Amino acid sequence: FFSLYLSFTEWNLVGGISAIHFIGLDNYKALFHDDKLLFSLKNNAIYTLVTVPIGMALGFILAVLINSSVYLKEYFKVVFFIPYIATGVAVATVFTALFHPSRGPVNHFLMGIGISNPPKWLGSTDYALWAIILVAIWMQIGYNIVIYMAGLTNIPEDLYESAQIDGASWMQRLLNITLPMLGPTTFFLSITSIVASFKVFDLIAFLTEGGPNNSTNVLVYYIYEEG
Repeated sequence: FFSLYLSFTEWNLVGGISAIHFIGLDNYKALFHDDKLLFSLKNNAIYTLVTVPIGMALGFILAVLINSSVYLKEYFKVVFFIPYIATGVAVATVFTALFHPSRGPVNHFLMGIGISNPPKWLGSTDYALWAIILVAIWMQIGYNIVIYMAGLTNIPEDLYESAQIDGASWMQRLLNITLPMLGPTTFFLSITSIVASFKVFDLIAFLTEGGPNNSTNVLVYYIYEEG
């Protein structure tokens, strides 16, 4: 409540509580006339709209495959989960090398398959945000897999057996049993993923610092810059 009240004031922290001056909606007016803020909001919206659904869809598909068709399930759960628990600095360091315009293995691979002028990735205003989105999805998939696999273990096997006896195909069982039963899990992941996407900071800070030309600036990094 105090933070909300402060948004309607002007305050020099050095002056203490007595330095708080009420200014009404002036801060909000300034906020929505700030082109850099609006651009950061746009970048954040793109980041959220791409990373959340794709990360959840890939997590769901891999969780179903691992749960039903793969040996050593626990091994794969750990392997996919490692990127999620790795620090953002470590991941950023690895991908800085991978996305290097001339010496990175990503561009070497693209040139090897006939693309003579591959993207500069983190150094390009057109591709930098998409490179960060790829990294973010790669980091998040493991978490989504683990949560979805936990949800899959709570679905009674009797439902699948009954459906199979009635002649339901694998796809019908997936659409009519698995997806509805994972509704609460999907809702939980949607909320946590959206919240996390609006808090993204470490990848931006260590990969691009909001550049080039503010093409990867997002809300939290802009707040950090202003602060």
